Formats: sequence, structure tokens, C-alpha cells
Amino acid sequence: MTRGWSVLLGSLASVACSPVPADPGAHDPGLVLLAQREQPTPGPHLAELRVHEAGGERLLYVANSNDVFAVYALGEGGLELLVDRVDGGDWGRCTTMAIHEGSANLYCGNDEVPWVRRYSLADPRAPQLQVEEPPTPMFAGLGTRDIEVVGDHLYFARSDFGLAWAAIGVDGSLGPEQTAGIVGNVRLLAGAGDRLWALTADRGLLMLGLDPQTGAPVELDQLALAGPALDLGLDEGSERAIVALGSQGAAIVGWDGSTLELEGRMLPPGVVSAADLEGDAAAVVTLTGAYLYDLREDALQRVTDRPGGGWLDDEPPIAGFVSAGGWDRSERSGSMNFARFSAGELLISDWTFIERLGVNLDGYPLGIDIQRAAYHGAAEAEVAFGVRNPGSLPQRLEVLSVGGERLDAFTLGPFETRAVTLDAARFEVAVPELLPVQVYDGGELVADVATVVLRRPTDAEWPVLEKGAPAPGDRFPMITVGRGPEGAIEPVTIPAAGLPQRVVFFGSDCVAMWAEVEDLIWRLRVGDLAGTGAFLESFDNLAPIRTARWQLDGLPWGFSSPEELPPEIVALNPWELPYDQAFNLEELPGAAYHPTDYELDADGRVIAVEREYRGTHPLFAASLSDGAGD
Repeated sequence: MTRGWSVLLGSLASVACSPVPADPGAHDPGLVLLAQREQPTPGPHLAELRVHEAGGERLLYVANSNDVFAVYALGEGGLELLVDRVDGGDWGRCTTMAIHEGSANLYCGNDEVPWVRRYSLADPRAPQLQVEEPPTPMFAGLGTRDIEVVGDHLYFARSDFGLAWAAIGVDGSLGPEQTAGIVGNVRLLAGAGDRLWALTADRGLLMLGLDPQTGAPVELDQLALAGPALDLGLDEGSERAIVALGSQGAAIVGWDGSTLELEGRMLPPGVVSAADLEGDAAAVVTLTGAYLYDLREDALQRVTDRPGGGWLDDEPPIAGFVSAGGWDRSERSGSMNFARFSAGELLISDWTFIERLGVNLDGYPLGIDIQRAAYHGAAEAEVAFGVRNPGSLPQRLEVLSVGGERLDAFTLGPFETRAVTLDAARFEVAVPELLPVQVYDGGELVADVATVVLRRPTDAEWPVLEKGAPAPGDRFPMITVGRGPEGAIEPVTIPAAGLPQRVVFFGSDCVAMWAEVEDLIWRLRVGDLAGTGAFLESFDNLAPIRTARWQLDGLPWGFSSPEELPPEIVALNPWELPYDQAFNLEELPGAAYHPTDYELDADGRVIAVEREYRGTHPLFAASLSDGAGD
């Protein structure tokens, strides 16, 4: 949907640029930009990554939601596309993958349907669809959050339906699925020899022993953890795992042979959606940027001018940082959903991008986290956007116009967050404008990023109650959605009266939104929103299957699909498709097609509009109390 506003991000010839390498004399980056490729299929939604080595070649398989998966070759420092979309049969949705090396088969599962698709890797560069492995009747109607191969068995994390497994034949075919007597809403799995680590949404982390013949699991220990269950990474060279816990950060957990023990925590400012370990390197990846932590015991002695401590006093040193989105500053959209180490490198799926990063534990966190876009009403005298220094080095920032005029310059101190405020009069109304921000380490240019500013037309030119897109200071137009299973759908109005809240629009099949939605669900359940609330507005009806899967019972949610709503509810709204026609600010770069989130005060007025989510560490200017730090 296009509102007719002019879209002018400047001449791309003058705006676009390549990633800026660190020049000699500057500190070396800890995360080194090697290669970034945008997945060429229409509307990619990239999810899990799997690396497969065959014939002396490293191959990368990338799950791509409704477009099955893609194949890339990890040649010398690059990402070579081999297959943009493998054959998916009648419907090839793929959000999780596992590989059985013995039979050279790859399995694809997804959150929507209970069966998996099996692909032969006889030619690993061109996987061939073999068969859809049907579920047993007891699994009809259920999807799979994660799958994992351990030995000759395939394990299924089925959320509120727990854990299941099936034997793998010599040709890769699956035997009957069996259920495990493991209590819990099982989300993520990681295999280790004769054991299986299992991350749950309600019981924390489980260690399971596996029968070497039957594959049957038995619970050995449990460790409660605070936060949503978003990812589980395993250091194959040790008895350690790392858990991504959304706005609660990441936790490293060790296994001593009988007990799971918490060994450390890291809390970067964002929503940790993915995490992995490789030796002394920890990747803690948020939706808006990736952090590299140096776990070496002598890290402070090795890099003496990089202090220890971080966003927590007892954190290990932060050795690297890369922000989400395109490395060309004109391509700001992105959402880091999955990451894994491979052969000393870090691989990330970033909504539409695949990224390959070198790892240098003696490096530094260069570059900044920046609010992607700032949306303001025409009556506001100033526009503002947030910037954050991810680490311990002071960095100098220069804010420029597209034409190169310097609008502001300042030094951002270690771990500092601040709002950059500019005179609104210099920005045209209804014209998105790119603001380049150049980042210097000493005198060396180390990053070239940008934000986008958009001022909404005046009320007379843009009546919000007719056209939507309320800006800060506007009242949020009341809409009515539905809640409940088919045949028992009740109307629910947004916003709730008298409650500050965040209104979140999403579609349940969008993997780029899962981390935000699950983080907000966890925060709502434990009362972590500090006197405010949230309303989760899904396009599709979540009842009854997803309400149980996501533990939504008793929480504020609704749906707006006109095909599923009773017509009398649809008729209550000025828009048939509220998000698409009224609330989606597609003119501004975002984490994905969603989100466009609205922060409201208790009177239902908009405080801020965000196209990204940072959990307990927001970066929009109104959230920064004095404009100079968290």
C-alpha cells in the first residue's frame, strides 16, 4: 500500500556505499565483514542455517520459510549462490533443518505442519526432494519448532506437545514417531553424543540422556532460566551451551556429568535472538546487532586497552559488534534471527540477508547501534533519533545531510546512549530523508550508517482517523479486532483504556517477528513491563493451537483477518486490513515487513513509532530520559 507520500532517500548514486574497512592505525574490528548476500527469492524470510562439508567444500543451507531453503558455497571469503530455492513439493515451508551425515539426508520441518521433507545430499550442491515423511495420527495438526539429529535418530521439539523422536533408516527414511515422557513446552534442541540439551519455554534448560539403541530420552537435570526460549547453541568442543533469552540476555550453562550449572550471563542492550559458542568466542546476537564476547581467562591481559565488564559489571569483554541490516547504508532493513559459528567464522541470517563474518578475539567493538527511522508529526519543532555505543571505545560521530552538510558532531563515550536532536524545519514534510552517520575511531572512518527521518503531514492534510499512520502526539485510532476460536470470537478494542501500552502488529508465520512476540509474551506473563502493557495484534487467528503453543492464555491479543472475523466485527473498522492500510509505515526501513509498533500513553496518544524492537533497551528518543545514556 502506497499513501502517495513522496519517497526520496536521495540519489542512490550519492548515498550508496560499500562497507568501510578499518584503516591502518585504527583499532581492529572483532567482527570482520567478509561477505553479505541478499537472498534473491521474492520476499525472503530467512531462518535457520546449517553448514555441511562434502568433498572438501563447505556448503551453507539457509531455511527460507515459504520458499523452502537455499544453497550457498562458502568459498574463499565469499557467499556463492548455488540454488535459490530447492523443490518444495506442493508447499515447501521450511523453518528448521537437520542433517543425517550417515545417509546424506537433510530434513526440513516447519511450524505449520507436522511432517518433515527429506532431501538427498548425494549431490550436496543440488539437494533433491525424496519424500514427505508423514506423521503418526497422534501428531496431526501440529507443527515443529526445531529438529535435531543425534546418532541415528531425529528429534522433534513440538512446543506444548513436548518432545518426539523417530529412528533414521540407512537410506534416511524415518520410522514411526514416538513420544517422550518429558514434561515441558519444548522449543530448541542440541545433541551431544548420547545426550540431548532441550530448551523449554516453561521449565528452562533440560539435560536428557538418550538410550543408544532406541533413542528414548530420560531427564537427567533441569535448570530454571529467566527469559523466553529463543535459541540454544552448543560448543561441540566442551560441555557448555549458550541460551538466547530475549531481553534477558544470554546465559552460558555447563554440564559436569550430573548437574547443569549457570556459568555466566551477558546482557547486551537488545533482544537476544540467537547465540553460539566456539572455544573462547561467544556470539550473542540481538535482533538489531551482533556482539562478540571474549571468554579467555587472560582476555584483559591480552588486550590491555579494552576494559572488562560491559552492560553487566561482571561480563567478559566485548570484542566485536556489527549492526543488523544491509552493509550499504541505504539498505537499513534487517532482523538478525539465527547465527552459528563455523570454522572460526560467524554466519548470520538477517531477514533477507546472509552474512559471513571473520572473528578476531583481539579486536574491538567498532560502529554503533542506531535507531533505523524516526517518525514525527508536522507540528513538532524537533526531530530526534537514538544512537548507542556498543562497547568500551569512545567513538566520534558526524551526522550529515545527503548532500554532505555536517548537521552535528560529537563523541559517544563507552557504552553511552544518547538522542540526537535536530531542527525539524530543515526536513520536508511527507518526504523520507536519509541521514548518513559516519563513525570514527580516532581519525579513522570505521562505519558508515544512516537513519531515515519522516515528518507526517498536518492534521488538515492528513486526517489520522481516515488515513491512519498516527505520529507522536496523535491519538491512536480505535480499532476492533477479534479473539477466540472459530464460532466463539469476541470483539476486542485497541487501545485498552487508561493503560500505557505497546501495540504490536504481526503475522504468526513471520519468523522475523517470533523473537519480539515471544519476548513480549514472557514479559507480560512475569510483569516485566513496569506499569505498562502490550497488545499483540496478529493478522491470523491464534486460537486455539498457537495460544497454547505460545502460552497466550489470559494475555491481551487479537486478530484482524477479514476472512476469519465475523462480518459484524469487520464492519466496525474504517479499514478492512488495519495494518496494511493504516498502520504499516512501509516508507521507513524496519526489522521486516513487520514491525510497526506504537508506544502509547495512558490516554491513547502516541509516544513513539518503532520499526524495530529492543526490549528493555529502547532507542527511540522519547525513551532516553536526558538524551545522554541509559
